Amino acid sequence: MNNVYVRSKKNIYQISITRILLLLPMILYGVYKNGLFLYINKYTNLYGLFRPLIFIFGGAFIGAMVNVIYELIFNKKNNNNPTIREILFSSFHIEYGIILGCLVSINTNVLVFFLSVFGLLMVSKFFKNRVNIMCVIFITIYAIQTLVLKNFDYMNIYESNKLFEYNILDYIIGKNVGGIASTNILINLLVFVLLSVTNNTKTSIGILSMITSLFLFSVYCMFANVNIGNVFFQYGYIFIFTFVATDYVTSSYTILGMRIFGIVVGALTFAFYFVNPILAPFIAVLLTSFLNNLIDRSNKLFKK
Repeated sequence: MNNVYVRSKKNIYQISITRILLLLPMILYGVYKNGLFLYINKYTNLYGLFRPLIFIFGGAFIGAMVNVIYELIFNKKNNNNPTIREILFSSFHIEYGIILGCLVSINTNVLVFFLSVFGLLMVSKFFKNRVNIMCVIFITIYAIQTLVLKNFDYMNIYESNKLFEYNILDYIIGKNVGGIASTNILINLLVFVLLSVTNNTKTSIGILSMITSLFLFSVYCMFANVNIGNVFFQYGYIFIFTFVATDYVTSSYTILGMRIFGIVVGALTFAFYFVNPILAPFIAVLLTSFLNNLIDRSNKLFKK
């Protein structure tokens, strides 16, 4: 019941656990940057110290709860007497919850986060993950924070009270604006390599989305005389290409299909940057996920 797709010999549990474990360095840095550092320097209280973990572990708990509710209440036709582990990892929802916790702003309203993640993850169970649900959830949270609460801000309280001129090193080690645990590019790239080596990601999608968008942004910055760090290395683009674009369920899986998928994601990210730089990669991945089956099944364009 837990095979991911036809070319994988691993199940959801094996892939999710590996990816979650490899996420830990990113999470630790995010907790330090948006919790411990602020607490030590008296920018926040004890609640603020643990606030990053509320989103990350809260996301994991919600993902697990959605799987349990769906399997025990709505999927009663399954008479195989699944184990607790099979129920908890009946989908990638635990991983999705953690990734979303890493991606959202530290200033996100906790209730908005919990309700959005729970409601949309539950809805996705009935639609069998037809599109990238992580993108749908993030865009929903962003819309509520921006249009309703009118207080979306990636910067934590320390960053919002200081003036910074970020250099390339700052971006590489994570001293830039972005989600709670998505800013450290150095750790992110090391994690991506480990994911690829252990065969727990769709490497072609990650690499080609990064290369395509980096090339396009480099050309733009060269002609517009703009610092590429300010347009490409902010907002967790590398993290999104690593963990969101490569979603096992809603991205292409054929060899050529993954390459096309990655290139399209990278190109659309560049295009939508000029509409909304924060949402650009999410819109790109979401739109491309609509086409993943068409990309893989088109006999005229792709060979198995």
